[in-house]
Amino acid sequence: MSFSDILDIILIALYVGSVAVRAYLRVRNNVTEAVSGLIASAEETGMTGREKMAWVVEALSDKVPAPFRSFLTPERLEKIAQEIFNWMRQYADTRAKATKKTE
Repeated sequence: MSFSDILDIILIALYVGSVAVRAYLRVRNNVTEAVSGLIASAEETGMTGREKMAWVVEALSDKVPAPFRSFLTPERLEKIAQEIFNWMRQYADTRAKATKKTE
């Protein structure tokens, strides 16, 4: 096997790896974008906090393509949803404090 053959194999492996990473990141981004809308919908249901989280995770699971379900497990989706919820709460609190200061 020549150096050129080895280099070709490495380049192909890098290309395939980069395509897989891009696809994973695209799916994760789509799931992340869907979380805020699902959280807002869950808030209107009147369910308890735990029930809302379970509902959001289930709805997110339905959006994840089958090949990515081993990476975006329900536990990972719950973590993503919780992080986004925490960010939304922090933003709302900061906004409310800023509004009080201007009054």
